[in-house]
Amino acid sequence: MKNQLPAMLAGLAAALMLAAFAPAHAADGPQPGMWKMAVKVTYEGRQAIVAREQSTCITPELAKRQQEGEAGPASSPGQNCKRVNFQRTANGMTMRFQCAGELAMDTTMTYTYDSPRHYTVVMNSTGKRGGATIKSITTIDARRVGECPK
Repeated sequence: MKNQLPAMLAGLAAALMLAAFAPAHAADGPQPGMWKMAVKVTYEGRQAIVAREQSTCITPELAKRQQEGEAGPASSPGQNCKRVNFQRTANGMTMRFQCAGELAMDTTMTYTYDSPRHYTVVMNSTGKRGGATIKSITTIDARRVGECPK
């Protein structure tokens, strides 16, 4: 079960990141299309133990919902996550999620946008599982790479 923890944390990070995707510029909103995300998770102060790339399609409808604040947090299977704080900044946003379930977590995410086609996220998470405290830092580098497949 302990060997599954890094993958669970990376999965939760990806789910939260996708749910919380927000506009690079409030007037323009996120640019719909295919996005590639490089995800790295550092667990309990070690080197990146989970590093992977994944892609997702952000549709115009999803981009609009997220810009209007209608898209809520996603939960991984066995998790129940709620956004408990949200604040826009000059070049991004900060939010906090609390998750209950097999792995209870408190996560703060800071998004920094440098264009409608690129952003970075730093997630600091502290959780408890079976009485053990788990700390991780997840970094995400997201870049729009083209149009979504038809």
